[in-house]
Amino acid sequence: MDHPTPLCLHCEAAPQATALRLCVGCAARRGVRNLYKPRAGSSPEWDAHLQKLVERAKKRLPLFPEGETAALPPRPRPVNERNVNRNVRVHLPCQSHPGEM
Repeated sequence: MDHPTPLCLHCEAAPQATALRLCVGCAARRGVRNLYKPRAGSSPEWDAHLQKLVERAKKRLPLFPEGETAALPPRPRPVNERNVNRNVRVHLPCQSHPGEM
C-alpha cells in the first residue's frame, strides 16, 4: 500500500519539497520560511503535539479534551555566558587639543 505524499504544512495543497516540510511555492517566500524554521527548544515531540492540535482544530473538536490542560512549550536552552551581548564602557582620559595649554 502506497503512503500518501505529505502535504505542505503551510498551504496544505502541494506536496512537501523541502526540509522545512514546505512545498516549493511556500518555501520561496521568506516570511513563510521564517514561520516554520526550528526554534530554540523545539523537538520532534513538541512538533507532534502541535500537529495533533492542528488535526483537532480541522475537525472543529475542542483542542484539549475534558480534564486536559494546555501543555507548556519546552524551556529554551540556557544561554552560554560567552554568547551574551555585553555593553562595556571605556573611559578614556581627556586629550588636550593641539594648541591648547
